[in-house]
Amino acid sequence: MLHYYRTAVMTTLRLLLGFSLVGLLALAPQRAQAQSTGAQAAAEALFREGRRLMEEGNYDEACPKFEASNRLDVAVGTLLNLGVCWEQAGRHASAWATFLEAAALAGRSGSPEREQLARSRALELEPRLIRIRVIVETPARGMTVNVGGRAFDDVMWSVAIPIDAGEWPVTATAPGRIPWEGTVTATEEGSVVELRVPPLELAPVVEVPQVPTTQVPVVPVEPETPPNPLRSAGWGVAALGVATLGAGIGLGVNAKNLWNGANCPERPDLGGGRFCASVADQADAENAATRANVATGLFVAGGTIAVTGVVLLILSRGNDDDEDDSGSARLRFTPNVGRQGASFSLQGSF
Repeated sequence: MLHYYRTAVMTTLRLLLGFSLVGLLALAPQRAQAQSTGAQAAAEALFREGRRLMEEGNYDEACPKFEASNRLDVAVGTLLNLGVCWEQAGRHASAWATFLEAAALAGRSGSPEREQLARSRALELEPRLIRIRVIVETPARGMTVNVGGRAFDDVMWSVAIPIDAGEWPVTATAPGRIPWEGTVTATEEGSVVELRVPPLELAPVVEVPQVPTTQVPVVPVEPETPPNPLRSAGWGVAALGVATLGAGIGLGVNAKNLWNGANCPERPDLGGGRFCASVADQADAENAATRANVATGLFVAGGTIAVTGVVLLILSRGNDDDEDDSGSARLRFTPNVGRQGASFSLQGSF
């Protein structure tokens, strides 16, 4: 029993899905047909309006209606009416090309009667066609000839191409050339009109004016003079010597004051020596003597160092004048320190 109900439910679902699929498949063509129906309706309205205007002899307005109708819905009947319209308007080349297009479409769509009709109408027009042959005397690279808005490239030159009757403007252009303009008149049926295009002149070269440039004066950059090591050493040594002299003078003044403060008078009665009144005075006198000796040494050393710095400065000036010669300068300094004092000697060759 359960198996029976299950089978019935599955069968019902299959039927529902089948009907749904059929409905969708039927709906799809209707939607596509609805979308194309609007264009077909407009094309039919334009076609009827073109027929009405053509029956009235208003070909200038009728032919564009047929063209618009054919753009919306290509049909052999529309093309045939458009060909007749062009023929009645005197545009035989346009009518001839339209009849050939209608014949090709009729052949593809399986309408042999209409194909034969279109080809026969095109064949009747051929003897009446006006053709134009473009002759370019001196072709230029990339040259194009335009006749009545229709471009004739180099493969179409020297070939008799059908053209509608009338007076048409002509332009010839090429890169780097001056365009040429003219007119061509094609009125005699069955004739071949030769259009000779003269050589295109070279376009003048447009010279771009040069903007004068302001020249900025070039300031010569002098190379940096490397520091003179001899001069730097001379200033350093001289400064050290002056500082040592200052220290010696200061210490000598201090020793002088300390000696004067000590109570150590001379005693001629005791052999001419100095005798201090107390132990403190004796200590001050000894310190004063020691400081005096040190001050003398600093003074001598400071003077020697200062003189050495001055000599180095003198040598550095010669080094600026001639670096090669300065390398041969020699200086010898000899200090002499004895019990009775100090001295120094300088010997050099410059």
